[in-house]
Amino acid sequence: MDHRELEVSLEDIESYCMEHKASIAERNKIRQADCAFANDLPNYRQPGVVFIGVHMKIVQSSYTDFQRIAKEIADLTGSTVS
Repeated sequence: MDHRELEVSLEDIESYCMEHKASIAERNKIRQADCAFANDLPNYRQPGVVFIGVHMKIVQSSYTDFQRIAKEIADLTGSTVS
């Protein structure tokens, strides 16, 4: 997905491939969404997206330390960030 597709998706309601989380503090729910996207049981073969800082389509916060947030997300998912 490119930047514009993500912006358009942000306006949509949550779905099988999109979750909104109000904060990075919702670690367990973010992990659950990550697992659900990875399993892709309905076999949609679409990317899964978790929007952090969004609740019910309303942006809740404006993160500024993106490197720290990226590291926290990587830690949650077992990925690496350079």
